Amino acid sequence: MEVELRPEDIGDRVFYYGKGCDYCRHTGYLGRTGIYEILVLDDPLREMIMNRASTAVLRREAVKRGMRTLRQAGLHCIYDGLTSLDEVVRETIIEE
Repeated sequence: MEVELRPEDIGDRVFYYGKGCDYCRHTGYLGRTGIYEILVLDDPLREMIMNRASTAVLRREAVKRGMRTLRQAGLHCIYDGLTSLDEVVRETIIEE
C-alpha cells in the first residue's frame, strides 16, 4: 500500500479490521472519528503566505515545522485501533 510503513513503524502493533455485524450493518464501522491537519501559523509561514508561496511549498515547510498531516493523523487512529488501514488509505491523499 501507499502508506510507506516500515517494519520499525509497525513493531508489535496489531492492526484491526471490522468483521461487520447487524449493529454496524455489516460494514465493520460505526460512527465517525475525525482526523485533523492543523496548520499553526508563525511569522515565517505568515510571510510565505504574504509572498504567495505555493500550497506545496507551504505544506512542506509546515511539515518540517511539525505539522501532522491527515495521513499521519489517520495512522495514529490505526495504531489506537480506531480504524483500519484501508479506511485511512481511502480517505487521505498520498503525501509527497
